[in-house]
Order: sequence, then C-alpha cells, then structure tokens
Amino acid sequence: MEQSEKVFLDYIHDKDLNQSEKDILSYLIQKKFKSQQLSIRKAASDLFVSTTSIIRVCKKLGFSGYSEITYNLGLKVTKMIDSESESVAGIHGPYEENLKEFSKNFKLTFEATGEKNIEGFLYEIERNKMVYFYGAGFSTLFSNYLAKKLELFGYYVSNTSTSDSRAIFFNNKYPKV
Repeated sequence: MEQSEKVFLDYIHDKDLNQSEKDILSYLIQKKFKSQQLSIRKAASDLFVSTTSIIRVCKKLGFSGYSEITYNLGLKVTKMIDSESESVAGIHGPYEENLKEFSKNFKLTFEATGEKNIEGFLYEIERNKMVYFYGAGFSTLFSNYLAKKLELFGYYVSNTSTSDSRAIFFNNKYPKV
C-alpha cells in the first residue's frame, strides 16, 4: 500500500464521503506528496468542482476550511516521508500522548478540588437565582459549557469572557418571576 493511500484511509475513517468527495481528498493528498502548493481555485479548476465543494469536504472531515486541511496534510505527509512509517497510527502518537496527559491532569485537578469544595460550589449555585460566569483563556471553554448546562436545568445564567464588557454584569437584572 502506498503512503498516499495510508493517509487517505486515515482521513476517511468513520466519514461518510461520496465518490466526488473522495476524489477531492485524494487529489489534495497527491499534490502534497508531490510538494506542490495549490490554491483552492486551482484545485477546483483541476477537479471541475466548485470551491464550495472543496470547503464542504474540509468541513466534513472536521476542518474549518481549506487552509487548515492543507496545513494538516502537509504535517502528515512530512511526518510520513521523514519517518517512513508503516502505519499512519504512528502519526497520532503525540496526540495520544497529549490526550493521556490531559486525562491525567483532569483527574488530578478533580481529586485536588475535593468533594467538599464541589458540594459547596453546587450549594451556592442552588441557593442563588442568578449565576454569573466569567472565563478567560482556556477557562472560557469551561465557563461556556457550564453556563449552557445550567441553562438546560432552568437557571438564569450570565456568561461573559474577555471579549465582553464588564458592563454586561452590571446591567443584568434578576429575571422577573
């Protein structure tokens, strides 16, 4: 099996791509293995598809757009050529190591927080009519998640981040019940 086929199989695993989408992906992989830079318009022209079709494939594969998939392809192809890996799974080694470390750190954080502190936090949420969250940096992800969860349970939640104004907090009033 050729290296390009291994990369192709890695991308389409668990994806429901039609033949046209597979052709687009295969073409992009081939161009990366030949170290050819390719604009989205040139790729669309060569493949007789629209740029929107290419973007759709990118999104279906979990990327935000064409630039992200070409960057990711470049990394995979370079790694494949440099290591002459027999398995595409070897490419994911650093990702898997980071995921294990994240899981370990998550457990350590949860254990360090302690059950008593968690119960106190839940008690404070329960006794208040309105909950305010503020997240900065990676904490924004957590505050967004927690805010949405509490909204599902019927709490009135105000959630802001560094991109929002502090005035949002001061202008919010308790909801009329």
